[in-house]
Amino acid sequence: MIRRKLVFVLIIILILVASISFRLYLNRQNVTLEEGLELEVAPAVTLSEEGLPESFPKDFPVVADAKLTDTGHAESGDVEGISVVYETQTSVSEVMLYYQEELKRLGWEVKRIGEEDSQILSFGKDNISGFVGVTEETDGKTVISVTMGIE
Repeated sequence: MIRRKLVFVLIIILILVASISFRLYLNRQNVTLEEGLELEVAPAVTLSEEGLPESFPKDFPVVADAKLTDTGHAESGDVEGISVVYETQTSVSEVMLYYQEELKRLGWEVKRIGEEDSQILSFGKDNISGFVGVTEETDGKTVISVTMGIE
């Protein structure tokens, strides 16, 4: 159990590093090595038409009006880590209720973590486990962060 938690923490760290690298890629696609010589930088992970890593579970629900704002991907040994971030106009409480109900309906095991004011769910199914975190930004938008490990 401790090994599993340690692997999950390492995956989260790798996802954050991958997310930063991916943001840098999005901001700069060509790197000039010297005058007249350019190197095209390729993405580190293949993305689906929706902009999600191709290994993102097809049966994982997404809030209807959610807009994908960031993705991250990392691999460590036999574990793949994926992180996606969405923004939505849907309220925090509605998003939490949606994930609790939809994940259960689709066969995922779901557990709320923390106290009443904590907006985090853990989920798992087959060889996939992770967390959904939901926060409200100062501009009124709701941010949904999904982080998962796939063994």
